[in-house]
Amino acid sequence: MKIVYLPVGAILAIAAVTSGQASAFGFVLLFLVLAFVVVDTIPDFLIRPYVSGNRTHVGLLMFAYILGPIAFGFYGIFLGPILLVLLAEFFRTVASYVLTGRQPHEQSSLTDY
Repeated sequence: MKIVYLPVGAILAIAAVTSGQASAFGFVLLFLVLAFVVVDTIPDFLIRPYVSGNRTHVGLLMFAYILGPIAFGFYGIFLGPILLVLLAEFFRTVASYVLTGRQPHEQSSLTDY
C-alpha cells in the first residue's frame, strides 16, 4: 500500500511546492497521515487478525485480495477475503463431520483415535 500512497503524496507535495501554495502542503501531510493510519495500519493490525486469525493461510488471503477484485470488481477487495474465510470455515466444519461422523462442537477423547 505504501507503493501507492507514498508516490501520490510525493507528487502532491511537489505540486504544492511548485505552485507556491504553502497551505496545500498541510493537506499533503494530512493525506499521508490518514493514508498511513486508515489504509496501512488499521487493516494490517486490527482487521486482518480479526478476519483471518491464525487459521487462514496468508498466501490464500493474498490470492483472495488479488482475485477478489478480478472476479467482483471494486467490491471484491472486501468480498474476496470474506468469501475465503466463510468457505474455509464451511469446509472445516463439513469435512470434520464427514470424515469423523461427529459434530464439530463434540469433544473427542484420546480413545477415539
